[in-house]
Amino acid sequence: MVARVSNQMMLDTIQGDLRRTNQQFFEAQRRASTGKRVVDPSDDPTAKQTLMVNRDQQQSLETFDRNTSAARTKFRAAESALGEATNVVQRARELAVKAASDTNTASDREAIQGEAKQLMDQLVQVANQRVNGKSLFAGTATNGPAVQVTETPNGNFQFNYPGN
Repeated sequence: MVARVSNQMMLDTIQGDLRRTNQQFFEAQRRASTGKRVVDPSDDPTAKQTLMVNRDQQQSLETFDRNTSAARTKFRAAESALGEATNVVQRARELAVKAASDTNTASDREAIQGEAKQLMDQLVQVANQRVNGKSLFAGTATNGPAVQVTETPNGNFQFNYPGN
């Protein structure tokens, strides 16, 4: 059986080819203008799914990077504060040894007491250090100070740790 190709069939075929070519042209133009191969999920569902997974992973990595940076900052501040606290405690130890000597006069002991008070204030200041507006050593209770000091009526000091 011989099929006859009519003019209408040829015209329909040419029109279909022109539509496809025109659609491909517009698709290429859209890709060129946006710089993206996949804009809508219908463009390439598999590629769009891969892009969505990659975007989620990228967001997770960016969050991880921010958290790591914040932890690094907090760690460095804590390390510095603990180094300073070590120096203060070492000086307090030296003062205690010096104060234990029987050769000290009353004015020597007053001077030692004054320096010891300054060291205590410095140590409390180190303990209440803040990083990015949050208390460094108060556990999860970061809004307030880590250590509160009150002087009792008899001249002693009372330390309170409101952190957790």
